[in-house]
Amino acid sequence: MKLFLHIGLPKTASTFLQATFARHDRIGYLGRPYTQENRSFNQLQYAFDGAWDPVEFADGLAQWRSGFTDQSALVISDEMLAGFPAYNFINRSMIADRLAQSIPDA
Repeated sequence: MKLFLHIGLPKTASTFLQATFARHDRIGYLGRPYTQENRSFNQLQYAFDGAWDPVEFADGLAQWRSGFTDQSALVISDEMLAGFPAYNFINRSMIADRLAQSIPDA
């Protein structure tokens, strides 16, 4: 099952797209509040390198993926994966690197 990452910048119709994903019965969707409140995703986006645990993130992601059997695709979508706008998106490169390492097939 293919995993897609949607990393939309704020104010680019991401909320509309996310609502569409969430209603689609053939798409496994993961977005807010999970991507902000879940420990692994929170660390992915905000933790300094010493607190980032790629194994914990991979385990959490594998557990989430295992809950889907009838979907044709899985989608993770959150605008904050593009970086934190209040800080001029300063963490976007860190997030991109961590996502590329953790989900190379996305």
